[in-house]
Amino acid sequence: MKLETASDIPKLKYSQILKGAEPFGCFNTGVAPILTRVRVNERGIGLGPKSTVYVVGTEYPARDVRKYLRSVGTIPASVKKEMKGKVKVYKTRKAAVNAFLRLQGQMVKSIREDRGEYDKARKEAAKGDLEAVLRLGDF
Repeated sequence: MKLETASDIPKLKYSQILKGAEPFGCFNTGVAPILTRVRVNERGIGLGPKSTVYVVGTEYPARDVRKYLRSVGTIPASVKKEMKGKVKVYKTRKAAVNAFLRLQGQMVKSIREDRGEYDKARKEAAKGDLEAVLRLGDF
């Protein structure tokens, strides 16, 4: 599934998660970008009962924020400090989708760069370059 434009992003039901790409050569690292729709607990962040927000960020911190919003309705200060720069909460779908696409674009760019370096190292290693063989271990 390509996630390149806003029309590629499906409308999410409550508590659904859309997970983006993982880094090159990795899986379940917790750093893939995610977009999730959360129904905030009614004691929540001043949005009124049964309000929904969108959480965007890297997977593990975003899941923690989602958990707090669903159960308590607020984000504890310790979690806010931890999530700074990694997770954002949006009131509208449009803003959340744009943020998710920006994160996804950064990840795809990184994957392409790493893939290029990997292919180059493989070709050099096939020619007998020992340094290239050792570089392959970085992937």
